[in-house]
Amino acid sequence: MANHSAPAKSLPSGSSAQSAGVMPIRFGGTPAIPAPEVFERARRNHPPWYQILEEAYKRLAQLPENRGVYADPEGQGATPEQIWRVFTLFGVETYCVLTRKMPDDQIKDISRLEHRSPEQLVEMLRKLQSVLETPLLLRIGDFQE
Repeated sequence: MANHSAPAKSLPSGSSAQSAGVMPIRFGGTPAIPAPEVFERARRNHPPWYQILEEAYKRLAQLPENRGVYADPEGQGATPEQIWRVFTLFGVETYCVLTRKMPDDQIKDISRLEHRSPEQLVEMLRKLQSVLETPLLLRIGDFQE
C-alpha cells in the first residue's frame, strides 16, 4: 500500500508549498511485506533494456536542472505532476484525475487534469471496465488526511 503524507497546514490556492515551508504531497513508499531485499532482487532480474532505461531516468532526474522536476528515483515518492511527467517522456500524455484539491504548484503543468468526486471516479472506472474485454483490476489504497 502506498504511503501518503499530507501538508501539515492548508495553503491558499496558488501558493507554493515549498516557499511556505510545507512539504508537497507525495505518493510512494515501499510496503513492509515483502522485505526490501525482494524488490532489490527483482530489480537485478529486470531485462537489460529495462535496466538501461532505469539508469537513464536516474541520470536525467539527478541533473541539477531537473531536480524537483522529475521524481528522485532514490527519494521518498513523487508528486502527481512528477508521475505524470514521467509518462510524457515516452510520448504518453495521460489524464490525471484528482478527487480532492491539491496545491496549484504541484499540478500546474499537468495538461490533462480532471477534478472529480470519489463517486464520479468510481463510476467512470465502472463504465470503463464494462467496455473492456479484460477486467480492470483496481486497488484502492487508504490515504490518511
